[in-house]
Amino acid sequence: MQAESAILRQLQKSFKIVKHQYEKYNKDIEETRQYVESIVNLSEQLIAIKDVEMDSTPLEKFPDVKDKLSGKLMMSIEHLIEKLALSLHNQEMCVRHITQCQTSTSELCRQRYSAQLDIQAAMEGQPLRPSITDMLLWLQSIEVAVRLNYGERELAMNTVAYTSEDKMHILQDKWSIDKQLDNSMLEIMARLMYFLPEKL
Repeated sequence: MQAESAILRQLQKSFKIVKHQYEKYNKDIEETRQYVESIVNLSEQLIAIKDVEMDSTPLEKFPDVKDKLSGKLMMSIEHLIEKLALSLHNQEMCVRHITQCQTSTSELCRQRYSAQLDIQAAMEGQPLRPSITDMLLWLQSIEVAVRLNYGERELAMNTVAYTSEDKMHILQDKWSIDKQLDNSMLEIMARLMYFLPEKL
């Protein structure tokens, strides 16, 4: 009974932290989405300028105009990329907190209370409380899903190329809230509706 109570308290604590960190994670993505849209727009302008032929136009008298325009666009893009890099760092911190919660809860069960825990009791839920085994699996699935989601966004940032439409569109696609992950998170939190505020 002592082992079960300790694990339930740890699960409750972990899910509260995970919920808070996941909300921060999504908020950061939403708030910086506008920067990605601006970067894609500036990138399209950069590509268009590079394709412009200056010969036989009034601008041929200014041979450095393309370089100057390209330079200004690059500076603007780099400025926004710095903002995205900061956002990515903030997202990474959220992922780390979620991973720490999952790891500490798993280790508590495995290393400290595994011998004392009644397996049958752990697999049985109550009307207002899911089973311990279900909650451990949910915590793990959230951690894995969020970590993979972040990894895709990090890869898109690390491989971005300002003059590649494909790379820019990948960044644009990855810098959005994953609806499937979001729905899974909402479903899990709905199942924990009565457990999280419960006094243990």
